[in-house]
Amino acid sequence: MWNLNLRKTNSGVGKANREAWLDISKCFCIVMIVISHTSIRIPVVTFLAGMFFIPLFFVSAGYTFRNKGESFKNFVLDKAKRLLIPYFICNILLVGYFTVTGGFSKPALLGIFYSRSMLMAPGSVWNMGLMNCLNAPTWFLTCIFLVYCIYYVIDCKCDDASKRRKLVLVAMAVGILLAKVSPVLLPWGLENALFFLGFVEAGRILREGGLSWLRKNEWIYANFLIGFVIISYLNVTGNNVVNVSINQYGRSMIGYFLVGTAGSLLCMKAAELTEKYLKVLVKPLAFVGRHTLPIMCWHLLAIEVVKKIWHVLVLYI
Repeated sequence: MWNLNLRKTNSGVGKANREAWLDISKCFCIVMIVISHTSIRIPVVTFLAGMFFIPLFFVSAGYTFRNKGESFKNFVLDKAKRLLIPYFICNILLVGYFTVTGGFSKPALLGIFYSRSMLMAPGSVWNMGLMNCLNAPTWFLTCIFLVYCIYYVIDCKCDDASKRRKLVLVAMAVGILLAKVSPVLLPWGLENALFFLGFVEAGRILREGGLSWLRKNEWIYANFLIGFVIISYLNVTGNNVVNVSINQYGRSMIGYFLVGTAGSLLCMKAAELTEKYLKVLVKPLAFVGRHTLPIMCWHLLAIEVVKKIWHVLVLYI
């Protein structure tokens, strides 16, 4: 249950068919997410990784997606078991912990059900912090749950790839519009979910011939790298920042989509090379990549505990 690689016989490939490089790529990204939530800053590396470490999980979801014709109800129940149950368990435990330690607030309880770190978009005259019990990263679980459900409906309604991609583009446009005009951050990251459908479709394209083409034309990765670096810096010039959990995508959501896709492809290529040339690292890296969900849920609490232990050691040693 507790991993972000949601491949299962009904809606994904089985465990026996796991591709180690895909797990390794997710390991790279979850490590960078954890680092980004600490005070550690690695010049250039943490900045560039921030452009794709969330998109890669959606590209991966598209790559592993399979529609085996199960009912929508069964599909939703399966994803709820794998995403929503861990989400609510984690959030209830964290809010309970902060209640015992005296840090409980009513907005934190609302945050569990609303699943956003704040109510209003950044820059609003008035705002309310919600997920303030070291549970902010768990917004991702409800968001990807919506992504799976919406994408499944689109896939079932379309009898060919062309129609599916057109619907995905429409959904992305709606998501961009909502992110730009709505003063309220929608529950469960609905506007994000609509936009992230594009990354899922990119992963689907990758599986359905795109990856084979890239492996035959590896020179294209150089173009991806150059474009990724240039657009990444252009997208955050001035006061523009990237924090997709609160609808901050830099200067342009289209620019973010381009760098998110290119960065994901580059990360996957790095994972392939790691699997090929650094075999001693494959098992531990793939293991971490298979268990990204608990890391996503609990790493802020772990960081907080380590900080407190460190402060005690510095004080008394």
